[in-house]
Amino acid sequence: MDADPADCATPADDVPAGDTRADAELSTNCGAAAEAGSTESGDPGLPDSAYVYRPTAVLDAWLRILCGTCQWPHCDAPAWNADLDHDEPFNHADPTRGGTTTAAGMKAYCRTHHRIKHSGTWAERHNPDRSIDYISPTGHRYHSRATGYLDLLGIHPDDITDPDGRSHRRRRTRAEDKAASIRAERRRQQTRTDRKKTRHAASAAANHHPTTNPAPSNGPRDR
Repeated sequence: MDADPADCATPADDVPAGDTRADAELSTNCGAAAEAGSTESGDPGLPDSAYVYRPTAVLDAWLRILCGTCQWPHCDAPAWNADLDHDEPFNHADPTRGGTTTAAGMKAYCRTHHRIKHSGTWAERHNPDRSIDYISPTGHRYHSRATGYLDLLGIHPDDITDPDGRSHRRRRTRAEDKAASIRAERRRQQTRTDRKKTRHAASAAANHHPTTNPAPSNGPRDR
């Protein structure tokens, strides 16, 4: 029997890391109920999975790579052990009107800071660069720092196709992919040929021993 998305709501918008405790059947029914009809009024640029509560395995891993650690200020808890939280609460009754399950719409928080986030005592503002501004109950402001693995490698996320189906780069056609593959193979073959020539020249130079003829003598010959 299909589940009503309203019955799938939880007290906190909580997607634990490696969550195996949730009831599998209920999770499946919730996903099916949330996905049904999502393409009619949702963003046509997003896949159906954007309107399902739990992220796919690929998106789950991608989010943890992007975050690196808990996104709360000064918290170094690894994202791999953290919960994945929607920036805007997921609307189980109408998924197209709530937060989306995408790389741009979710963050990682350790369990402690996840609960603090949902306590309502802190305010937050999400910026286009994935950073977050936090406002404490006392009015103090904090700004999250970049802690993702791509940040450490100096790679901008826009240079990589997001697993939620949104690509910031133009996708190549099959013909373009084939042509690029041929060019790459030609470069590899040329590199191998050049290396062989270099080794052959070095080996020939090492084995070359020029013969030295004695200089002719101008002295008298013995008769």
